[in-house]
Amino acid sequence: MNWLPHISTALVAIISAIISYLAAIRQGKTEIKKLTETNKADIERLMHQHKIDIDNLREKHRLEMEIKTLDLEHKIQLMQTESNVRTSENEQSLDQKLKSEFVATFLTQAFENPDQAAGNIENLKKLSDMFST
Repeated sequence: MNWLPHISTALVAIISAIISYLAAIRQGKTEIKKLTETNKADIERLMHQHKIDIDNLREKHRLEMEIKTLDLEHKIQLMQTESNVRTSENEQSLDQKLKSEFVATFLTQAFENPDQAAGNIENLKKLSDMFST
């Protein structure tokens, strides 16, 4: 019976250790579950943020491309306008040159052969009347 107080003390210590071990296992499982849920929430939040970032990049790229397209269209319009101005200037210059040459030729002919010049004036009047009606 000498052993009974020692056994009871040992038994209480063993039971206490087993209960502490089981509580630690349970607490560990609870903490792992919390961490898993927290990590899952963090991963979902990061995935959502990543999706938003990708959408923002796409929108930024779309806007940049739209700006480049508009800029290119503007440059094309400027080039067309410049081309039209040059063409108009060339046409006016050519028109002036033709008129000058016509007047010079007409005056030269009028001084050299006045009768033929009078006939040409009549022909021009008839031609003008044909186009006006």
